[in-house]
Order: sequence, then C-alpha cells, then structure tokens
Amino acid sequence: MVRKAQGSPAKALTAPAGHGMFEGVRAVFVEGGILGKRIEIWKKRLIGLGGQVLDPGKRIPREATHILAADAERLIKQYGREQVEESPLFLVSFGWLEESLAQGKLLPPNAYRVFSSSRSGSAGRSPARSRSASPDTAQSRGGNLLESPTASAQPPAPKTPATSAQKRLREAHERAEDLAAEVREDNEQSGAVALVGAEDEGGESSERREGEGGQGFGLQGDWRPGGGDKQLEKWGEVRNDVTKEKEAMGIRPLGSTAEAIGREVMRIEPPRGNATEQPTHSGGGSDEDHEILLRAAKRARIEGADSGKPQGGLERALVEVNEEGFLDLRENQTPAGMANPELNRGLLKVLGELKDIYRDAFGDDRRSFSYYKAISVVENLSFKVTSAEQLKGLPSIGRSLLDVVRDILGTGTTPRLLALKNDPMVRALFEFGSVWGIGPVTARKLYDMGYRKLEELEKEPSLTQAQRTGVKFFYDIQQRIPRHEAAEMEALVQRVATELCPGIEVLCGGSYRRGKATCGDMDMVLTHPDGHSHKGLLPKLVARLKEIDFVTEDLLVGPSHSADDSDHGVDTYFGLCKYPGRELRHRIDFKVYPRDQHAFGLLAWTGNDVLNRRLRLIASAQQLHLNDHGMYPAIYREGDSVHNVSRGSESVPCYTERDIFRTLRVKYLEPKERNL
Repeated sequence: MVRKAQGSPAKALTAPAGHGMFEGVRAVFVEGGILGKRIEIWKKRLIGLGGQVLDPGKRIPREATHILAADAERLIKQYGREQVEESPLFLVSFGWLEESLAQGKLLPPNAYRVFSSSRSGSAGRSPARSRSASPDTAQSRGGNLLESPTASAQPPAPKTPATSAQKRLREAHERAEDLAAEVREDNEQSGAVALVGAEDEGGESSERREGEGGQGFGLQGDWRPGGGDKQLEKWGEVRNDVTKEKEAMGIRPLGSTAEAIGREVMRIEPPRGNATEQPTHSGGGSDEDHEILLRAAKRARIEGADSGKPQGGLERALVEVNEEGFLDLRENQTPAGMANPELNRGLLKVLGELKDIYRDAFGDDRRSFSYYKAISVVENLSFKVTSAEQLKGLPSIGRSLLDVVRDILGTGTTPRLLALKNDPMVRALFEFGSVWGIGPVTARKLYDMGYRKLEELEKEPSLTQAQRTGVKFFYDIQQRIPRHEAAEMEALVQRVATELCPGIEVLCGGSYRRGKATCGDMDMVLTHPDGHSHKGLLPKLVARLKEIDFVTEDLLVGPSHSADDSDHGVDTYFGLCKYPGRELRHRIDFKVYPRDQHAFGLLAWTGNDVLNRRLRLIASAQQLHLNDHGMYPAIYREGDSVHNVSRGSESVPCYTERDIFRTLRVKYLEPKERNL
C-alpha cells in the first residue's frame, strides 16, 4: 500500500496579508535552480497579495495548495518520487508565480506544471520549463482558478517532446538568467549598486550611484558587473553557449554579429496588469528604473529571426513584430487626463531652482537629476497638487522630496532653497556655473580669485573666448524661445542647407521636438539619405548662416570628422544665433550624422534625459551599449566600466527611431510622448 504523501501541519513563514489575487494560495517554495534572493522577492510579493508561504520541510505539508520548484528533478530531490507522484497538489514552476505577478491576475496552473502526478489527473511528466505554454491556452482549459487542487483537472494538450538541441539551448538561456541575477547580487554586496531604500536628499530611493551626463546617452555603466576578466569570461561563455545551440537548431542570427551577440541572451519582459495590485515600495524614488532593469535582465526568450529588409541602401535585419508585450515606459506615468504644467507652476518653479543650484553651483548632478525626474512627474499631472500625499507612491517621489513639497505647498518655498539662495558664495557659484563653458570647478576657482559678480568675469584673462562670449550674452541665453520662432528658425536652416546640399534633412530636436511651448536652445540634427553628401557640409552651412547674419558667435567649432571618417564621422558646431530682426542671442547647436547613425543621434538629442537614461539601462541589461552613434555589444572590464567591444565594433543596424525601440522591445513613443 502506498504511503500517504501528506505530513504534519507546516508552520507558515508569514501570516496571510489580507485580500489579494493569491488569497487561498498556500505555497511551498522548493529552492534551487533560481537565485535565492529572487525567490525571497517572490515570497514577499505572494504574501503581499494575500497568499501564504509554508515551510517546505521533509514532507509535503498537507495544508499546502501549490508546490513551486524550478523543475521536476529538484522537486523529487526535496520530497522523493513517491511523495511527488502521489501528491494531489499543483506542482508548478516558478514561472506560474512570475507570470501571474506580471499579468496582474492568477493564471491557471496547468500550463506551468513541472510534474503531473497520478492523483492530479494527468499522466506523465510535463517539460521542466512549462512557461512556453500559452497562458491564453491555459485560460481556456481552466475553470475556477482557485478550485480545489484535488478536483479533477483537465489534462493539458499533448506537447511535442523537446529536441536535445532545444534542451541545450534552454539550459544556455537559464545559465544566462542565473548569471544576470548573480551579477546583480554581487554588485549589491560589493557596493557597485546601492541597495534599495537608501534615501538621498534629492528625494529618490537610489538603487544605483552613477555619474550624470549632459544631453544625449553618454558612456555610462548604469548596470555594471564588477568581475573584471573573470566576469568577462563568464559572459563570453554564456553568449557562445546560446549561439552554438541556436546554430545546432538551424536558427539564423539576427542580421549581424553585433545584433546576434547583443540580443540572443537577454530579453525585456514588460510590466503588465493592474499596477495598483502590486505592493508599493516605501519611499518611492527611482524604483521604477530598478524594476525596469530587473524585468529586462531576468530571462531570455527562444525565438527565430525574420529576414532582413533593405531600406535606403541600408540592410536591416530587425525582428518584424507588433508591439504586443513590449515594455511601455508610460505605464508608470501619472493619473490619466490631460497634463497641465500650469496648474503647478509655483511648485515646479521651486523644484527647478533647486535642480539648477545643485547642478551649477555644486556640480551635484546626481541630486540635480533627482529633482529633474520629480519635475517631469509633476509636469505630467492633470490636477493641481494641494497636498504632498497626492504625490506619494508616484515615480521618482521619495520621502525626502515629499517633505520638500510639503514646505513649498505650505510656505511657497522651502528652508533648503532659502538657505542656499541667501548664501553669498552659493549665489556667486550658481551664477558663474550657469555660464556656457564654465563648470562648477572653474566657478569655484573664479570665486577663490575674488570674483563676486558676473560682469567682472569678462576681463579675466584665463577665460577662453567661448567663456567670455558666454558671460557677455549670459542674460540673452537665459531667455526662452517661443515655439513659433523656433519653427521659423528651423525652416530657415532647412532652406539654406538645401541650397548647399539638396536632399539634406534638418530637424530641431530637444524640447521643441517634444512639443513644448518654449525651448531653451535649438539642437539641429542633420543627415542626408544617400549616406555621403553630408560630408563637409557643416563648415559651409555655418559660413553661409553667418553671411545672412543668423549665426553670430562661435562657442565650439569641431573638426570636420566627416571628411576623414574620424570620431564616427559626426560633425559638431555650437554657437549663438539671433531671430531675424532682433539682437537677442539664442544658443544653437548643429550635429551632422551619417545616415546609419542618424536615428541614434536624433533620439539622443530629442531626449528627454529621463528617457535616454532608461533606454541606456534597458540596453545595458541586454549586453548592449547605447549612445548617440549606435548600439554596440558591450563587455565588462576592470574598474566595472562599460566599454565597446572595439573601436570598430559593428552597431546594431537601426534606420529609424522606431527600429531602436523595437530592438530594445520597448513600445515606441512619439516625440511629444517623451517628456517622461
């Protein structure tokens, strides 16, 4: 006679947490095959949504409803084949819990079984990784998702046995997944990535400590394994495993070596479901960025490749799919409704002043960026903020920033800002640091030399001509440019450029392209569809614009890289211009890109900074380095810095901005939707 599988009552590790989609679920977690820290996170999520976690013990707890394990082998190792075969419970993979959390609803367990026991009504064993089964198919089979596990279950549809190559490929992907989690854990323990919950004064709960760049993507490691050569060797082994197993299955790499290496291992898993059902993180802050990284790095997908399509002479080998299942960066946006920044003008003004002071007076880009992200959230609100509690739980709004908001709503300002503005040194440093070409370090040197007023700096011999120009026209440059004037100046540049180079494309990026009513400067991004006519154009264009008295002063004149194909072949010019008929100066920048880099440059110079940072983060999680020139396979070297594989590394081919979003499996955002 077969012995009963159930044992004595097991002690629940945590008491039920009230109503939620896992109410009635009493789960046992069989550890192994998945990083322990990830399992602990899943336990907390299950408890937070009404479930219970039971002590696994040596015998299957009789009050359990679900046993979760990575695969059947680990399940049998924990309880023995006899108990497992006789168990009437749902014996499911961790994928069942993970997908249920992702979709915000309890999914039928049948599609995720790791072992079908005789008492559960299904003969034979299911594949260890049952997540490949469609949840939709599973939904059609199931009745009540919380039905008693002892009830007769509809047997799952027969599955085609996996080939040995498929199994090896799956194992290679699993190694990639485990390595990604291992790297995250190593980083947290070594301090390369700050732990969640460390409040900084800027108001965000920071998971990362990273240098802040200016406009564009920059070369920064948002997610930086610190294992040096040994870590690099591990990543190389994983990539080779995946590539070899795909070749064994006859799966063609995605278009280019760069794309094959960069996209085979990691895939984005988008957030889905009702966000309000998820447990909130105390302190708010930049948790949404951390969650994006976790979703991005957590698992790989087994998929084939579509054929490349030639377009404009550029061979593109991109996966042609719709955007269903792609990451939506708008998910964490503020409540629905038309955004109206004017409703919170006073609040935004004070936050903006704090942002600028920390950036220009102290050079504290990290703290300044915290305020920048909070400003973006408030700008997208459709209601007037009357209480700090209305912002609680919103992205980038942490406890410290909530205190600042309370002060502003109560008094119209905050003691922190008053103290900074009333400090003579801070006032001088802020003003000096706001000048084009003068950073916080130079500002401090000028202050130490005895300078206290901006007007005095024009005579300082150590300043460059560009810095003196910045001082002279400082107050002009601070004036915002009305949208209709920016449009007219964009048209003027397009007209003159076309006269010099027919077919040239000119777009004004920045806040103008994002649909703002005013902009601080103009970022002109140029290219030519034929891929070569842009070469040598910029010096001629600037000279012609000076002749018609549009461009007036130089700030930075870069060498003609397009002529000798140096520095990616991108030409740069920064200067001042004036609206026809007026003497008021405005900042204007020109960037001329080769056609195959244009999409990356346009995306970077359109912004905003929050979007650029998130896209870099997502690319990094897929072992790609994204900047304004391209998207390259990334490796990790000593000093935990991210570098390109080589100077001549091949970029993932992207002809349009939409291609970049698609490659990263992120839903495309129109320019006006990028004010994140």
